[in-house]
Amino acid sequence: MLARLIPPILKAVLALLEIAFALTREKPNPPFPYDQSTRTITLPKTQEQEILGLATTGKKAEAVKKVTKLTGAGLRVSQDIFDQLGDLQNQEFSHGLNPVTSQLPKRALTNPKILI
Repeated sequence: MLARLIPPILKAVLALLEIAFALTREKPNPPFPYDQSTRTITLPKTQEQEILGLATTGKKAEAVKKVTKLTGAGLRVSQDIFDQLGDLQNQEFSHGLNPVTSQLPKRALTNPKILI
């Protein structure tokens, strides 16, 4: 009889601990937050160059992590931002365009836009 009561009690205690943790944990405050309503992000040129530098040296995972840390965006959004930065760099070199004034590549509506 006592053995049947232990699992529900443990589940209730775990649920209470999860609620307590969610209420007391510190929420991250990224320096360049991702605006979900407009799907835009503003990165300074220095940060963009740093991320592109990581990408060109083959450290794609580190670059995506840096985007996530800087923006607070999720992994998928950070990957899309990273891909768009790479596309902008390719446009700059192949067409002689300035990435600040060139149009971002057309993507699905869920992908963010980057404002530099």
